Amino acid sequence: KSPDTLIDVIKTNPYVLVEVDSIGFKKADEIAAKCGITGNNPNRVKGCIIYILTTNGASGRSYLHYAELLQNINSYIGYVDEDVINQVAQNLVEEKLVHVSQDGQFIGLSKFHDLEKNIAIELI
Repeated sequence: KSPDTLIDVIKTNPYVLVEVDSIGFKKADEIAAKCGITGNNPNRVKGCIIYILTTNGASGRSYLHYAELLQNINSYIGYVDEDVINQVAQNLVEEKLVHVSQDGQFIGLSKFHDLEKNIAIELI
């Protein structure tokens, strides 16, 4: 992609930066605020969810209880209407970026779910 395209993507949704190892949610949120993205913006909520699940997964916690995810979101960005969070989480499931347990209580990144599933297959 050209540098102009990259700049346009970052201006539109700075939260794509949370997927870059050296950039955390707080830095992406600062950039977003400068672009006028604040509050319950779905891209902000999505970036926060991905960041929380990525950092937890990297430390060995592949899944979080959904209530714990909600608490983490509120500690990072303040109160967000639960309907907004639920819609963003549903979109992430549809995009196959996150996986939800069969009972609907736990959520994690699909890449960690797939990795654990492949390890289990190899061990059997």
